Amino acid sequence: MDFGRKNFDYDAETDSLYISARMDGESVQGSAELGSLIIDFGHDGKILGVEFVKISKFLKIINVDD
Repeated sequence: MDFGRKNFDYDAETDSLYISARMDGESVQGSAELGSLIIDFGHDGKILGVEFVKISKFLKIINVDD
């Protein structure tokens, strides 16, 4: 299965990590927010991106050290 190219963007000011799987020409058609997780979807329901808000807190919950 090919998951395509991924881009990662971390914003230290908001402590957010965005992981994009969007290919050229694809656009976000909708998003779903699940607590501190935001999932972006394309027109065919494909997941195009995932944003972790306050990623440091999430990493501590799953026992990942700084």
